[in-house]
Amino acid sequence: MPDPSRPRPAHAAGHRTRVLLPLAMGLWILWAFGFQTVYRRAATALDGTVVASVTVPAGGGPRHGTAYRLRVPGGAVVAYDAGPTDASLPRDLPVGTALRKRRWQLGYWRDGRWQPFPVLLYACILAVGAVLLAIAARNALAARRR
Repeated sequence: MPDPSRPRPAHAAGHRTRVLLPLAMGLWILWAFGFQTVYRRAATALDGTVVASVTVPAGGGPRHGTAYRLRVPGGAVVAYDAGPTDASLPRDLPVGTALRKRRWQLGYWRDGRWQPFPVLLYACILAVGAVLLAIAARNALAARRR
């Protein structure tokens, strides 16, 4: 039987790793794919026609963005910046493209045709993040019991 009075630092470090690693990975997945992608995409609302677009070069990377100007139904011109991730609408929309994206919808209408969002893919990715958080919680509870 092990002596409980003797410290076992390697054992404690292993418990911390089994908690912190899945915790960090799960939080990163939920932040990057949940908040930074799905939430930001869902929160976007647009209704108008592209009247101008300018490619914005990436700062040190191969991905670029596009700054659009859209004429909305009231006649005003509004700005929309499309970034290099799925959080934004595409970066290659030509002038004259009619867009309609409602807040809290992930897909959008482009020239009257529905453009879906890969909901199943993102649901699977977010499920992996949630499972990692559950593993971290289970490991933390198991370490407290010891």
